[in-house]
Amino acid sequence: MNLTTAYAALKDRACRYLSALFLFGMVSTGYCIPAYASSGGTTTGTLAETLDVFSDVFAWFLKEGGNLLAWMLGKPIILLSLSVFFVGAVVGVLARIYSSF
Repeated sequence: MNLTTAYAALKDRACRYLSALFLFGMVSTGYCIPAYASSGGTTTGTLAETLDVFSDVFAWFLKEGGNLLAWMLGKPIILLSLSVFFVGAVVGVLARIYSSF
């Protein structure tokens, strides 16, 4: 057996093993989906109802984000780490811009 056939056999076994893992994951989650989708409490809503839900979730997200930001602004060590990250991002963007000229 030469190296090429050994590689092909190994690749074939790896593909079979990974496809079996993928199939197991798909089957195990597939059993849950019909039970979830057919529960008695779900109804189909209109687009306006869906927009209302998204609006409520986004309003909650903004409120909690404001709470988190207010908390973070009171912590100097967190501000220091965030400033290092943002300064690095700005320097990286400027380096890409100036290196293209």
